Amino acid sequence: MGEFLVLDGWKVSVGKKGQMIEIRYNSKNYDVEEDKPRYWSVKNIDGILADSRVQISAQAESLLAQEGIPIFRAKGNKIIGIFLPYHAHASVIVRRQQYEAYTTQKGVNLAKAFVLAGLTNKANLLRSFARNRKESDPTRAQRLFELAEEIAAIKNEIQQLPHMSPDRARLQIMGLEGKGTKLYYEGLQILLPPRFNFKGRIKHPAVDPVNSLLSYGYIILDTRVLSIVLVTGLDPYGGFLHADRSGKPSLALDITEEFRQPIVDRVVLDFCMNNNIDPEEDFMQSENGRLLIRDKPRKLFLTKLFERFETKITFGPNNLKKSYLQIIFHQCNQIKRYLLGTIPNYAGFTSRW
Repeated sequence: MGEFLVLDGWKVSVGKKGQMIEIRYNSKNYDVEEDKPRYWSVKNIDGILADSRVQISAQAESLLAQEGIPIFRAKGNKIIGIFLPYHAHASVIVRRQQYEAYTTQKGVNLAKAFVLAGLTNKANLLRSFARNRKESDPTRAQRLFELAEEIAAIKNEIQQLPHMSPDRARLQIMGLEGKGTKLYYEGLQILLPPRFNFKGRIKHPAVDPVNSLLSYGYIILDTRVLSIVLVTGLDPYGGFLHADRSGKPSLALDITEEFRQPIVDRVVLDFCMNNNIDPEEDFMQSENGRLLIRDKPRKLFLTKLFERFETKITFGPNNLKKSYLQIIFHQCNQIKRYLLGTIPNYAGFTSRW
């Protein structure tokens, strides 16, 4: 797979030079390496996530559209617009099956699979850190193990839900998922050093460094998943769990449930716990009270996050080595196969810790 470009700042502009995308930083000090224009072949770009302040020329947009490359516009940690190439669509058959499944048990099964995988990854991450602390901090390790078991009990509740209408089932599943997520963030609060002042998941606005990094990482994960959903021919807005979120790419959000912990959360925790960042010096507060990471640590965080996307792990019954991006692609194709009836079940991705 190619590069996924993340651009932000009012000094950044995107133009076209031949079959290349040119990124300028609106500085005439080209003696400084960071200020020099950079060039990317459209053959090596999977997508662009651009802050609302970034200027993109019509010529660059046209070239990206011709090559089937989506542009995501963001403001803060929220996607506010998506520029999709005209031919980013699927066969009619797949999408008809996708829309029909929303009202059937097949849609409920998918919603369950997304949540069960997400809860499994949450519990596994807590167990992983607990194992590493059994000797050095047995009290905290024990509490982490307990939280993981409580999350596992919620998984059992979801698996044992009786047959009910799809709409009611979704509400039940999301309610139980919310309980498990609350337990998970209690575990993160135990793990993280007090200087990060993490009191749980707070999104609007993110007022502490950990929530700021989580929100930033999640928007990048969301756009990467959305790009792959489009490539595989599914409708990113036709979800099964986040189904009633008007104007949201709900299927992409469903699929990210499987990958938040093994990709974003793992990077954020390592970043904060390995002294890669100073909560006082490396963040600044915006006018609306949202905490933003400064440019230099942001670049380091992005480097680590993109390395995680490309990290290869043992995956599947044949124990093949695949990157997380390849696994996301695999999962999207499995959803399509399940909708078309070529496989009997869909299993969400769970990471081995």
